[in-house]
Amino acid sequence: AKSLSSTGGGKQNVSDRGSGADGVIRSIAGVDMAVWIDIADVTGFADGDKVAEWSAKVGTGPVQTDDDKKPLYKVTGFNNRPSLFFDNSNDCLTWGSNQINAAGTSATTIASVSNTASTGSNSVIFEVGGAYWAGQFAAQFYNTTEDAVSAEGPAGTEGTVTATTQKDNVFISAMDRATDPKDTIVPYINGEPAAVESETTANNTNDFLWNTGANLGSRQNGGSLPLNGDIREFLIINRFLAEDEACRLGKALMNKCGLTEQYIA
Repeated sequence: AKSLSSTGGGKQNVSDRGSGADGVIRSIAGVDMAVWIDIADVTGFADGDKVAEWSAKVGTGPVQTDDDKKPLYKVTGFNNRPSLFFDNSNDCLTWGSNQINAAGTSATTIASVSNTASTGSNSVIFEVGGAYWAGQFAAQFYNTTEDAVSAEGPAGTEGTVTATTQKDNVFISAMDRATDPKDTIVPYINGEPAAVESETTANNTNDFLWNTGANLGSRQNGGSLPLNGDIREFLIINRFLAEDEACRLGKALMNKCGLTEQYIA
């Protein structure tokens, strides 16, 4: 028999046994959930169909009006499960100004269930902000086949963490700009704390601004660094998740897509 622990990084929480993954996710995020999009809410599409809108469980979902930039619905895109495929060209879904948050936030946690086949170049999963590596922005992106990178905050706070980006994974990055240690990104891969190989810090006097819109699958509405891969689920939480919360969230997301064993009753 396998055991579960209620403490420690990367462990499933004993209180989650018998709970559905979505219930665990909601209990962790609470009222701080700003956006939650799940492939389960993209319905009525056949394999290869273009998708113009990703309806949200919480908040507002992103859209795409340009037919050439619409991602494709894939029946078996992620671990033999449905996903949206972004084609390494210009595919992108977007949120308009203030659609995620109407005001600045001092802390955030970004979670994506995604993969990429890109090699030797950056691929954006998500970016908000008016200029790349400038101003206030939050981003999550892959770099080559060995690293996953999370960058949040003014002037490009960056942390590079070990990952295998060609495989399916749950990528979480948390950052708190209100308390010490300020501007420190805490990353997680598949429900486990990820070792940070390099890190920079930036100005910590301004909250994240969301009034310039945001993009999923590339930056600047398909303009550059397009994702070559699949996204199955994506969340934005308006607070910093502690390690036990982030690990629980990662395990719950993994369970939804068969990347780990189900909770044991």
